[in-house]
Amino acid sequence: MSDGEAVRWGGLTAAWITLAGAPAVWLMGRAADRLGRTKTIVLCSTCSIVAEFCFGYLIGRPLPLIVLCGLWLGFWVIADSAVFKAGLTDMVAPEVRATSLGVQSALGFTMTVAAPVIFGQVLQYYNGVGDPTSARIWGPAFAALGAVAILAPLSALALRRMAQARLMAGGKL
Repeated sequence: MSDGEAVRWGGLTAAWITLAGAPAVWLMGRAADRLGRTKTIVLCSTCSIVAEFCFGYLIGRPLPLIVLCGLWLGFWVIADSAVFKAGLTDMVAPEVRATSLGVQSALGFTMTVAAPVIFGQVLQYYNGVGDPTSARIWGPAFAALGAVAILAPLSALALRRMAQARLMAGGKL
């Protein structure tokens, strides 16, 4: 296809991949209420990490496989965002709840800003300076996101060992 059509098609596909996260937040919020907060965080973050480590290595593979992996990633990468807030709300005293949620949001936004910077630096390291559309080595950049994201399930598992975690969702960890 032409460059213009590829950009249009890529933009539409990226929008659908991003949109895949909308039902994920609701579905995983319901799962967290039933199964427990930390279990759901571990599930969501692990499913996201698997895709992050694989996605960048799909260059040159069949487009349906790439789109399918992208949809998987779009679903799981945001799925646990509401669960973090719900768990935090369960755990902290009412007088510091707003502050705690503010700190959690600030940390989340900081990661949202830092991730593309790190991604870009890793991409540039492996492909050199220049037009990123000519980059051919994408795996390490996506893997860098996955490597940092490993903190989410590890932190949730560590949280399960703390007495404070029992306050979440009536003791559903």
